[in-house]
Amino acid sequence: MTSVAVAILVAGCLAGPPTSPSDGSPSSPSAPPPAASADGSAGASPLGPAALDFPEPRELTVEPPVNPTPDGVIDAFHRLVHDPDLTYRAEGTSRWVIDGDERLGTNIISRAGDRLHVVVGASTGVRGEAIVAGGSAAAREAAGEWQAADAASVRLFDGLATALVIADLGAEPAGAGYRLLLEGGFDSTPRGLTSVGVMEKVTEIVVDEAGTPLSVTFHQWLPSVPAGGEAPEGVAVFTFADVGSPVTIPPLPIAPAGEPSAAPTAAPTVTTMLPGGMSVELPGPAQEGSSELTFWGPGEGAIEVASVVVASGDGARFEAGTAVVPPDGLAHEERMSAVRIAITGRLPGGDVLGHRHVSIGGVPGQEFVADGYDDELRSILHRMRTVIIGDRLVILSVAGPRTVVGSPRADQFLWSFEAPAQP
Repeated sequence: MTSVAVAILVAGCLAGPPTSPSDGSPSSPSAPPPAASADGSAGASPLGPAALDFPEPRELTVEPPVNPTPDGVIDAFHRLVHDPDLTYRAEGTSRWVIDGDERLGTNIISRAGDRLHVVVGASTGVRGEAIVAGGSAAAREAAGEWQAADAASVRLFDGLATALVIADLGAEPAGAGYRLLLEGGFDSTPRGLTSVGVMEKVTEIVVDEAGTPLSVTFHQWLPSVPAGGEAPEGVAVFTFADVGSPVTIPPLPIAPAGEPSAAPTAAPTVTTMLPGGMSVELPGPAQEGSSELTFWGPGEGAIEVASVVVASGDGARFEAGTAVVPPDGLAHEERMSAVRIAITGRLPGGDVLGHRHVSIGGVPGQEFVADGYDDELRSILHRMRTVIIGDRLVILSVAGPRTVVGSPRADQFLWSFEAPAQP
């Protein structure tokens, strides 16, 4: 975004309870959120004070939950957030403590397809607003004049657009939905903190049995304390409404920035056969390759993995590999853990962010996400599914930028795997 509009919108992601007209209609671009209360507070969170307490930092790699979320729920969530016509309203409350100073504020995010409306405010009276329509955007501070803005920057507020489930935290008590751990999605980093170090972030979303988001909580903190200061820490809670229902977005208050470019057409997929009668849909003709996968501990040794690979121009790499695995006497969980360790051990910077159980070709397997670097030392993600069918290990992998790894194209590839019925 440009000039002051960027600073106001980023600072506005600090928080307190959002406000909207009493009739529930979307807020108008000429009516920013009300000012703070007389005592300077941003108001009480509709979720209660405990919702904004700082939790203990959670390890990003979590163990399987006692009451896991069904695969169909997670798949439905991914399909929903990738729907180009998705509509929703999200109202958020967040709290930051920086050098002992507590900051509260409010956020309202409304989306209808490729149109987005963001209204942010803080207890200091600083507010901002932005509207996106296609490839054009406008932003302003408080009730000031609208200015042209960068549409891609404003779209960062649409946390669902880049949401990728990396772990299952299980069913909520009393049937209140399912809690999932996300990579990416939403942000509340206030202005000026990017210079003090890399912030850690954990994002948890609660969805219902149809995969519809109900609420999201994200916790950010600085792992090390800056010299002469206190480590900043923030937490925010959003609740969702009108998901899949009509949502009105105000018209763009400035002239559009020209005709939007045509959406790229999806490349045709190619059905690729794998050993053992298995198959997968790859996004283009594949090249064959092979590599060695080394195991340590129980069942240690090396196996040869035969792969088919498609590399695309946007930095993405789609790969399906198979290998014959000798009997090792390991239980299922031990074997899946050994596979994760072996695979991530050969990835540059490969730290597992999260993993979850999935059914692959009708057989229990796993999906996990790891970070890493490409050949040019750019940060990327690896999203992988592994399963052992008969005597064969199957590895399905998508590597590249987050926008690719969490995209419908990645989902289509991973979900396309088929295997003959097992006896």
